Amino acid sequence: MSGVCTVPRPVQLVIDDVGWREGWDASADGGPFRAGVDRLLGPADYAAVAELGAALGIRPQCAMVLCEWDRRNTCADYPTTTFAGRAWDNRDRLGPWLDETVAVIRENGAHVEFALHGVGHEHWENGQRTRAEWLGAGADDRWPPDVLAGHAECFRRLMRQNGLGGKGGETRLPVSFVPCAFRYLWDKDDAESTGACMARQGVRYASTPYSSCTFVRADLLAEDGGFDHDLFVLDRGNSGISYKLYDTVPAASTPNSICGIHWPNLLRPDPTENGAAVARWADYLASLRDNPEVMLARTMPETVSQWFHWRFTTLRDRSDQWHLDLAAIPAKAWDLGLILPLVVKHAAAATIRSADCDILASWRRGDWGFTALLPRDGRAGTFRLGPEPAAGRLSEPGTCDLLGMARYGSSVALRLRVYGTQSIVWSGDRPASLSLAGSGARLDQMETVGNEVRIRLVGDPVHGSESELVVIGGHQ
Repeated sequence: MSGVCTVPRPVQLVIDDVGWREGWDASADGGPFRAGVDRLLGPADYAAVAELGAALGIRPQCAMVLCEWDRRNTCADYPTTTFAGRAWDNRDRLGPWLDETVAVIRENGAHVEFALHGVGHEHWENGQRTRAEWLGAGADDRWPPDVLAGHAECFRRLMRQNGLGGKGGETRLPVSFVPCAFRYLWDKDDAESTGACMARQGVRYASTPYSSCTFVRADLLAEDGGFDHDLFVLDRGNSGISYKLYDTVPAASTPNSICGIHWPNLLRPDPTENGAAVARWADYLASLRDNPEVMLARTMPETVSQWFHWRFTTLRDRSDQWHLDLAAIPAKAWDLGLILPLVVKHAAAATIRSADCDILASWRRGDWGFTALLPRDGRAGTFRLGPEPAAGRLSEPGTCDLLGMARYGSSVALRLRVYGTQSIVWSGDRPASLSLAGSGARLDQMETVGNEVRIRLVGDPVHGSESELVVIGGHQ
């Protein structure tokens, strides 16, 4: 293993249909299919996602359905969002469970991603249900743009009701999206395609099985990834697991960059036993790392960036050093800000050093090491892999997005996007000083233990907060 070095394929766990309070299927009466399980869903079921994320150092993505979080009957203002239309009344579903659930989301932003799925998952007119919320059966069965914009605004209002709107008066939608029932219209020349509509709403990433898409004109970059207007869409394939099965993992390794499942797959009939299902999923996902060509991505932005590096960056071993070339990455990916430092995978005991690449972090997961780096010219660079102790750098980035690095004489500024409350660690040569700059994230605590500086940061749990970690001295 000591000589192995790869640009691994990322894998992101995406969990659909999170958010229902009533799990049972009401489709026979014209209602939603929901989660397909005969029990109430509550705080322990959200905590299961957070526990899995914490165990693996990732942010599992929760594709949220929010109508049953409605505290003010807002959905009645958007009658196509629920089976009850303008008669929607959610008061009987409310209770302490909702405040407790929101607390789980807010307190575990480091290990839960809150993503857009839908308001009620389907489309209703005069009590008649049609699949699905964002698109019907195909290109000729679509909903008016103002109706789709209304569903997006309803989702925002439900976020705001529940204290997930972030700072300021405007509530942004999550940056990640999974289309309900996987109904997706892909047409790069149609201003009303699913991607065009979502990009206008500020959504940046989507995942769905390509087999369920309605393709008209697609800007595919590879068999499993492409742009629909300014929305980047990854193919999630099919895990082979029924949406309503409890405690079930795929029979084989995930072949795509998205491991897509549904909420009950991670739960048990008795929520006090969810830990057993979480342990099974932790073992399954950890086993994917055994493949030197695969990594568990920590966040969705890292997933998308790493997908571009995996597909388009070349890594070659020449003599005593490795050569990176990023020239083939599509310009649109750079223009949209989708490219972060690439992550290379290597033996856990190995250290990467470079004279022409910025090294942002090196961390370990299991038997493997991972290093995030970027050529200083943005196109090409070299590095050596050896047993030497690492110079000062982040040795535990948590689930922060590593956005870039700037050098100012004897200091460096690491740009981070911080989700929720989490700890990162600076190791190696002790810096003369270390501080957080910018108004985004907040530095909650910092302590030095041996040759480590342990830093606790606080950011927005949904969108993250961007700041710079400024290190003076003690870096490579």
